[in-house]
Amino acid sequence: MLALLVLVILAFGGITARLVQIQGFSAEHLSALGSDQRVRTVELSAERGTIFDRNGVDLALSVPQETVFADPRLIRDPAGDAAALAPVLGIEAAELERRLSAPDTAFTYLARQVDAAVADDVRALAIPGIDFVPESKRHYPAGGLAAPVLGFTGIDNEGLAGLEADYEELLAGKPGELVVEEDPDGREIPSAERRYRPAERGSDLILTIDESLQHEVEEALLDQVAATNANGGTAIIADVKTGDILAMAVIDGGPEGATRAASSSMNRAFTDVFEPGSTNKVITIGAALEEGW
Repeated sequence: MLALLVLVILAFGGITARLVQIQGFSAEHLSALGSDQRVRTVELSAERGTIFDRNGVDLALSVPQETVFADPRLIRDPAGDAAALAPVLGIEAAELERRLSAPDTAFTYLARQVDAAVADDVRALAIPGIDFVPESKRHYPAGGLAAPVLGFTGIDNEGLAGLEADYEELLAGKPGELVVEEDPDGREIPSAERRYRPAERGSDLILTIDESLQHEVEEALLDQVAATNANGGTAIIADVKTGDILAMAVIDGGPEGATRAASSSMNRAFTDVFEPGSTNKVITIGAALEEGW
């Protein structure tokens, strides 16, 4: 009887010690593990500000798109789901299967910034673990017009060149966040934790550039570079009273028929240095006259 009593005391002592260990020393760690299994956080991209010309014409704007992502923990048939998604997304099935099979991953991109038709086709497949997040894509309505001036953005809508990069902090805005609790099948748990912080749109940028004049200057410079078989050409049109830059064109020359507007990666009007030549003599003579020589 005494031996039994000792065993009972030891058993309860062990249980008590285990409870103290779990609730007193490991509670925070175990709580975090549980949250990682239930809680999903999605960053909501901010819409980038629009770049206008001096008359309010759109030169660069953000177009709403959707990004397709997956929670590999909820994917039951990576190979089959990849085969179904491949023709819709235009991505190799093997690559999609690799992303869908990613171990210990709760979020992986499948396709960034797809149009509404593609997003609808993916939704129609109704694959558990596949979801969408709104994301915008940079669009330049006039194509390559003033491309060296405007620059360009990357896949994450960050400015990489030109004014897009120079005014990144102004244009970018601030991303938002969506936090939800989900069950093991990826369904949102009713009345569970849900936090939503909307993204803040970036500020707009109004240039002194005139779109119509920019177009005319680029066309005229393009014709002249082609006619003279020049290596390239640069033209800047400024309002001498205000200093406003009304047009800034850069043309790349080349073999016959290859003359074209410069790409958005470099604005030679700002980056290239030319020897001033005879124009510098006027400065020298002016300085001499001022000194009474």
